[in-house]
Amino acid sequence: MSQENDDSSKSMNIIRDCPVDDFGVDAFGYKNIAKEVAASICQLHSDSGYVIAINGKWGSGKSSFLFYTEKYLTENCNELEIGREVTETIVFRFDPWLFSGHQDIVSQFFIQLQAQCKRPQQKISKKTLKTLNKLFSYGSCLRAVPTPEGQIAGWGFTGLNTIIEYKLQKSVKSIFQLKEEIKTELQELDGKIVIIIDDIDRLTSKEIQELFRALKAVVDFQNIIYLLAYDKEIVIDALEYEFHPALHTNPNNNHRAGIKYLEKIVQFEVPLPVIGEYHLKQYTEKTIFTDLFYDTNSDLFDQTRWTDIYHKGLKQFILTPRSVIRLHNSLELLYPPLKNEVNVIDFICLEIIRQNYPKLYNLIKENHRYFIEDNSLIGQLISLSIKPESINTFHKNWIDSIEDKDKLSVKYIMTDLFPSVKKCFDNTSSISSPSPRKLHIHLNYDTFLKYFRFQTEPDLFSNTELIELLHSIQDPNEFIMIISQLKGEMGRGGSRALVFLEGILPSIDEKTPEELLKNIVIGCFRIENKLITKPEVVNQSVISMGYITKYISKVIYMALTFYPKAKRLELLREAFSTGDSFWLMADGIIIIHQQNGEWDETTISPDRFLKLDELKEIDKIFVEKLQHAFSTDVCAFASPSITTIIYVWNKLSPDDRYLVDAIENIWKNDDSLIAIIYKSYEMKYVGPIVPYSLEPFKSDNEFREKVSDILEKNRSSLNKQQIASLTDFLSTNPPLKVE
Repeated sequence: MSQENDDSSKSMNIIRDCPVDDFGVDAFGYKNIAKEVAASICQLHSDSGYVIAINGKWGSGKSSFLFYTEKYLTENCNELEIGREVTETIVFRFDPWLFSGHQDIVSQFFIQLQAQCKRPQQKISKKTLKTLNKLFSYGSCLRAVPTPEGQIAGWGFTGLNTIIEYKLQKSVKSIFQLKEEIKTELQELDGKIVIIIDDIDRLTSKEIQELFRALKAVVDFQNIIYLLAYDKEIVIDALEYEFHPALHTNPNNNHRAGIKYLEKIVQFEVPLPVIGEYHLKQYTEKTIFTDLFYDTNSDLFDQTRWTDIYHKGLKQFILTPRSVIRLHNSLELLYPPLKNEVNVIDFICLEIIRQNYPKLYNLIKENHRYFIEDNSLIGQLISLSIKPESINTFHKNWIDSIEDKDKLSVKYIMTDLFPSVKKCFDNTSSISSPSPRKLHIHLNYDTFLKYFRFQTEPDLFSNTELIELLHSIQDPNEFIMIISQLKGEMGRGGSRALVFLEGILPSIDEKTPEELLKNIVIGCFRIENKLITKPEVVNQSVISMGYITKYISKVIYMALTFYPKAKRLELLREAFSTGDSFWLMADGIIIIHQQNGEWDETTISPDRFLKLDELKEIDKIFVEKLQHAFSTDVCAFASPSITTIIYVWNKLSPDDRYLVDAIENIWKNDDSLIAIIYKSYEMKYVGPIVPYSLEPFKSDNEFREKVSDILEKNRSSLNKQQIASLTDFLSTNPPLKVE
């Protein structure tokens, strides 16, 4: 049971996996039963304490059930229909999971109860408080007493003497006297004390054993009721392991010893109501099919198929509200990049497999030839080499690895997703052709790969590798080395540098260390021009021009967004002063000027990286670096995105003498122009020099005519690569004119 994140500014509708905290919300009708439990507690009469357990699976809503029960015992007690005035109930809560693995659970139990006594909302009389302090003192003193009771439960209360004021001689006689005093005083209470202990099943086995040992020593006090919440199977297993370790490994063990121990402590068990199949399906559809899918192409979602596969396959894995929320949150992250590119039901089914059987998920991803028809020449040749019996053995092996309780459901999902699997299990001889419009996972290899958006191919990165690689960067040079090394390693989607840059974007946020953000920014500004090249053709598709530059810019943008505002000027000053990526500097200057309401923008962004007076210093550094570079090296004109560089330079320093002279120098020297164009195109730079790059100093037509004349005059002396470069230059389309 959960509540939604109210932050409407976020594009993702992530649901927090937390108990309900709104008494008016009740998705599964738990309130009525919680009300009955609360009424029973108020009417309970027992000569000793009483322990009630709420038993339910993880994620089934136990914590929400406790929330409703507590509200009925306190703020909403007037709603209880018990035929008489409800006496005051004091409620304490203890969440042992918060202290799991860090401190002594039992000590924290008494520490937290005593701390809650001091809260303003706990209106406890002095008389009751005195009794409670005696109870806390009793627990702390048990450790030192050589009695069976002390030996059983008191060993865990080390150090509690320092937090109580009540002083007691540590003797068996005084311990029992104190116990009798507590019993007498508790009998005189008008109301009841309810201690709620949640998330017991999240503790380690040892911690569960400690907690129940402590409860065994203190549960027999009248008017104190313990309300526990756990998964009974987990608790019994932990108790069984402690008291009968030999039986724990016996396959014929029926856990009778653990059950009997639990029965000595828990007087009454309330099984958390099983959510009806109809209501859970309604909750699933209401939770999952949010705005995320509203504008999805209707061909990609078949309502009849959804109902069928839900009942015959998916419902086996959607058993609790938590499993619904887990699925929803995964889809919120994974689906948006693939909207209208994958079949919705196929995608949900595959995500269910990933969450419950990750080995099968990876098996599908890494062995596509066993699941889809690969109609490429290579795919067909490989398929011919695979013997039918090998295919049958392959599918038999993975189905055998599925738990018996899930076999039928997984088999139905898999045969629905993959006709080739259905062919194997049903011994059918043919496979129907998939509809291209429905974009099923088995349509073709390219479509198949889209379903594994965050599960890259073996020759690319996994998410874990990306994060580890990112956080291993110790200085800017290491970042550059990573990009340099990965740039030459090709995968299906291009160089691994592209995959790296794209992959680290989601990992750059407010939690990213400041030093790492600094290394990323400075490293990006030092990336050499030779790395800013157009990618190769891979798998018959071409990565769009400017892809790597766009992702570097995005990485810079994200890093600056989360870098401290007060330090951004200092960071950019260092990045511009020590860097040589003129294209990136120009791109950054455009963005920051636009953030300040300049350069075709009229609105000042509240999230601007720098103010105008700060930006002037960066502008000056950029212009001075350009003046030096272009006056000493004519091939500076071969830089990536040279058109943007000249545009920004002229924008910052109109008719700059250094720029005018540099252009005139190369204009007078045919060899210089040939060298610039050849280098720009031979290196396959992103944004190479084009006929309109030198505007407004040289028009598009002037530049074309100049190069055309050079080509005609020098064709016989030029090599093939030079001729090809000049020809490519001349074939560039002129810029679009906006009327």
